[in-house]
Order: sequence, then C-alpha cells, then structure tokens
Amino acid sequence: MADEVPFGIPDSWEWVRLGKARLEQLRTTKAAREAQAEAIGAFMFEVQELDALTEFDEKLWLTIIDTITVHADGRMTFKFRGGKTLTL
Repeated sequence: MADEVPFGIPDSWEWVRLGKARLEQLRTTKAAREAQAEAIGAFMFEVQELDALTEFDEKLWLTIIDTITVHADGRMTFKFRGGKTLTL
C-alpha cells in the first residue's frame, strides 16, 4: 500500500482502505445480531417454560411489541420488534 499513498500524513494517522472500514462495520453488525439472537433465544426458553398464558404478561408484551398506533377510525396498528406490522 505504501506505493499507493498519494501524499504524506502525520505519524499518528493511518491510511486505511475502504474495505477495512467496511469489514469493521460488518463485524459490528455481526456482534449486534449475535447479541439479539442470544436475547431471542433466552426469551424463547422462557416462553417454552410457560405451560399456557392465562393472564397478561407485561414482560412478554414489552418483548414483542415495539409500538401501537391507534387511528382516528378505531383501527390499531401493532408494530412488532422484528419490523412486521398488523392492523386490526
């Protein structure tokens, strides 16, 4: 890469190829997704431990639902944490 440097930079700086920055971005995304997968796995374990839902479970609700929009005509749109929506 030394022969590709178009001009000098301070010693405390470093030339980086765009590919290296993209690789770091992908590693960060991967780590976030792995953490999310672990959280989902723990949640699924908890749900499997439940025999049946017989009452409102706030933790379950907060884990699944991101937002609810109540429309002027009475419809309700539920946005789930995964990004999907359901309008009733």
